[in-house]
Amino acid sequence: MRKYGLRNLQLIADKTNIPRPTVHARVSKLEKEGLLRTWIHPNYAKLGLVRGMALLTTKPGRELLAPEALRVPGYWLRLIRCMGECNGYYSTHAIPLEKRWDFEQYLEKIVASGIASEYRLLWLGEARSPLPDFRYYDPKKKSWTFDWPGWLEALAAKPGQTQRKNSSAPGMFDKKDLIILKELVKDGRTKLTHLAGLLEMTVPAVKYRFDNLARSGFIQEYVIDMLPFPPEISDLYEMVLDFKSNEGLCHGEKILSSLPMVMTLSEYYEDNTGWQYDNLEYFEKLRKVSSAFDKEEGIQANFQSAPVLGFQ
Repeated sequence: MRKYGLRNLQLIADKTNIPRPTVHARVSKLEKEGLLRTWIHPNYAKLGLVRGMALLTTKPGRELLAPEALRVPGYWLRLIRCMGECNGYYSTHAIPLEKRWDFEQYLEKIVASGIASEYRLLWLGEARSPLPDFRYYDPKKKSWTFDWPGWLEALAAKPGQTQRKNSSAPGMFDKKDLIILKELVKDGRTKLTHLAGLLEMTVPAVKYRFDNLARSGFIQEYVIDMLPFPPEISDLYEMVLDFKSNEGLCHGEKILSSLPMVMTLSEYYEDNTGWQYDNLEYFEKLRKVSSAFDKEEGIQANFQSAPVLGFQ
């Protein structure tokens, strides 16, 4: 599925020499039991967007207001309560390239308004979601072996020369293409008939658009989401690792993508050139959200320990 796509089970059956009914039955069973979820990572650069990860440390009593403030610009992809180095909210956003300084200024305004005490913003590259490496799993003992000394030794090894790929240039697309990509982000195996009804198009026309998006590189990666460990005894964490060189970054990415506990990786960078634009519309919406919150009576802030999803 990772190599040939999420939807064409007939092709997967042909490539693996497994009967199609068996492939379909197994995939359906995994999905029904909640053990398998699939979606896509779109190529945000080709859409003219850049992903940002914001860590917002909220002030006491403002925990309910912070996520509403982060939603105001309309760029958010994910909002999660987090605790640790950042006691507040972890969020990811897809921001138009020409608006990223506006977004930084908006985060500054959130801090100035008293909702948060500080923030950290990391600009992310395209995401990768490696499949769990089940070589570390013993099916007879039903247990995992974590080779921590070996992994640390591999990370400490001298990196070789590696040439990194440049970001993709924005491509040509329209609203219907964006709707298709959005539905695939929600469910990578969404049916063409569903998309056809949503777009009021014929199934062949939708398939042509889907194939063109895949061929043009708008689909960065097909994601096979399988938690390798039971959620009841597992926690999900976000980690930020700083490498001394690009060669070390490439080497670290290679090693980390082979570890069985790593769910998602992204390169990141911080831009300290400062913000240089003004967006009064966002600030006015933020003021209204804050004013409405202050007038509300009887609101109690709930403090919950919710670990952050994935590795970046």
